[in-house]
Amino acid sequence: MKKPHLESTYKLFINGEWKEASDKATYKSYCPANGEVLAECAQATREDVEDAITAAWAAFETWKNVPVNERAEILNKVADIIDENREHLAMVETLDNGKPIRETRSIDIPLAIRAFHFHADNMKALNGKDENGNNCMYHLGHFFFVINPEFFMGLDTFKKTAGDICRGLRASAKAPGAERIYTAGEKEYLSWQFRKDKGVPVGEAIQKEFIQLRDECGLDYKFPFEG
Repeated sequence: MKKPHLESTYKLFINGEWKEASDKATYKSYCPANGEVLAECAQATREDVEDAITAAWAAFETWKNVPVNERAEILNKVADIIDENREHLAMVETLDNGKPIRETRSIDIPLAIRAFHFHADNMKALNGKDENGNNCMYHLGHFFFVINPEFFMGLDTFKKTAGDICRGLRASAKAPGAERIYTAGEKEYLSWQFRKDKGVPVGEAIQKEFIQLRDECGLDYKFPFEG
């Protein structure tokens, strides 16, 4: 692959601006494969970190009032920009940490893209509003028991208390469109049963990555999901 272009120096990005470290300190990033210097980067100080945190809190005062669809659109745009530059970013990641290019290209960068899309989708789903701006119920997937050791109870008492809580949840009101309320571990068990009987489902994005990797390696193989 062609070596990606890198700047000779990189600064800190704080409050929308590229800045040198407050004490001008830098460090060098080396390629572990051959020891080559990749770039010289600003070494943030405690003061720089505090400035970044202060700027982030200041930005939050306006960001929290941005409509959820606009916030989701921004996150999706970040994902799109990463996707447009995936080859460059994969190669930079490989040069910086020594991972095989097939791993950074097929795992690291796609997962970064997926993370932004995931949070954009969840932002729209878990904001308490539907598409028309009306209030709606949250669809929560899990809940947990938290045991305080300072108030430890006997096993029999715990079983009865936990059972009462679970039965109460099972009998409580369900979200619109939900068939039932699952207690701890039930969904995981049902998912395990499905994977045991049907195999692990492979998403479309991962399918494309598998096919791309196979073609690059010149393997004569057809995946089950290709039909």
